[in-house]
Amino acid sequence: MDKMAKLALVGMGRMGSAIATRLATGDHQVATWDLKPNMANARQISNISRETSAAHAAKGAAGIFLCLPNTQAIETVIFGRDGIGENVSTQTLIIDHSTIHPQAAKEIAARVHDEFGATYMDAPVSGGPEQARAGRLVVWAAGPKSDFDRAAVWMQRYGSRVVYTGPTGSAQKIKACNQLVVCSTIVAWMEVVTLADSLQLDPQNVIKQLKGASSDSMLREFFVTQIFENRENETIRNFRKDIDIVLELSRNDSIYKRIAAISSALNSESDVDE
Repeated sequence: MDKMAKLALVGMGRMGSAIATRLATGDHQVATWDLKPNMANARQISNISRETSAAHAAKGAAGIFLCLPNTQAIETVIFGRDGIGENVSTQTLIIDHSTIHPQAAKEIAARVHDEFGATYMDAPVSGGPEQARAGRLVVWAAGPKSDFDRAAVWMQRYGSRVVYTGPTGSAQKIKACNQLVVCSTIVAWMEVVTLADSLQLDPQNVIKQLKGASSDSMLREFFVTQIFENRENETIRNFRKDIDIVLELSRNDSIYKRIAAISSALNSESDVDE
């Protein structure tokens, strides 16, 4: 696989643009497109081009990266009109960094193989855009091992840990386990706000003062900057989607009720939410 191959990325939100930037600064030509025409988060780098459709972005690309919000968006981008499916070959790797249900990943992979002869890999990530820009994401990737080996050299541009998890769908299962911890922790910070209020303390100040304590993690910083300061609730909406996936996966398990309580807390009307 040519290390300097042309690549494509569809989904130029904060994460997608950060990944595209890392790939482009590695001397790859990266063709990009987003479902929202006005999405333009990528830094102005000579190796990044903005195309008029997903199909145009995919033309001639050895690897196509997806950073999309849900399964419906993924299916539209791959199989829809002017989708990347119009310009993939049997050698094309579709590397999907979206977080979706493991069964959906398996079904998409099978359909990509049946219709185009190409390979779809589910490869969800952990970390935010800042980690992507610094090349410090954790990437879990699933699919044929030989295709993982081909794609790893690209993913290592933005991932400090790129882990092969096994057959298609297994990476999404690992991500679900990760998101259970993440969402549980976010709910715990929400409870800190409630407790601080009841103690007549400033919740934001309390959370800042817990820096470096045994309770601290990167999620504390997220909670301060995203919830209190920027109130950027797109991320909370993603957490809700993720915990719903965990809830579905645990439906026949004894932990279902406990996970349902976490889901309920994330979906509740809270002072830290919209």
